Amino acid sequence: PAHPGAPRRTVPRARPQLGLTRVLRFTLHGCWERRENAAGGRCQQPANWKMLVINNRPMPLRLLIALVLSLVGLVVPAWADFQTGMDAKNRGDFAKALREWRPLAEQGEARAQFYLGLLYQNGDGVPQSDEKAREWYEKSAAQGEANAQFYLGLLSAFGQGGPLDLAQAHMWYSLAAGNGHARAALNRNDLAKQMTPAQIAEAQKRVREWKPKTP
Repeated sequence: PAHPGAPRRTVPRARPQLGLTRVLRFTLHGCWERRENAAGGRCQQPANWKMLVINNRPMPLRLLIALVLSLVGLVVPAWADFQTGMDAKNRGDFAKALREWRPLAEQGEARAQFYLGLLYQNGDGVPQSDEKAREWYEKSAAQGEANAQFYLGLLSAFGQGGPLDLAQAHMWYSLAAGNGHARAALNRNDLAKQMTPAQIAEAQKRVREWKPKTP
């Protein structure tokens, strides 16, 4: 025990080491989410609102904004290239659409893969090829693209670009319908009238076993 009258020693508290995931989250509006007013939903800015502390190191707000914008910039060009291709297709410039979509399709962009397949199926700007169309549709459909799934249903139902397979066509129509394609359920129901119960059961089994894939 300390001697009576001796000065008390103060033990400094250890400062917690804040990891990136535990730092107060900061929004671009300068709001510290843990200081939100629960009643009004308004944020109270701290005095040093222009600084964000990460791992005990201050980050200027302008640097944070630049970081966020740089990440957004990685997404915008891909969308812009796709839309440029769509605009070119709509005015009949299929060569330009092909130039815009092919790199995106090869990088795994599902919409670009579908529309590249559509160019091949229609012979727009490329030699007509149901085989090539099916190849690109399959890549797109594997990621859950409803249009590609619907067109694979058509190709499978008529044996274009591959074997005629009613169970596979039924499966693709069902998947497309589940993803919101307006005509897929109608095509599936019409197709079912030409199928045996065993074929329908097989198609339904394939739907249950199907899982989307990432590029």
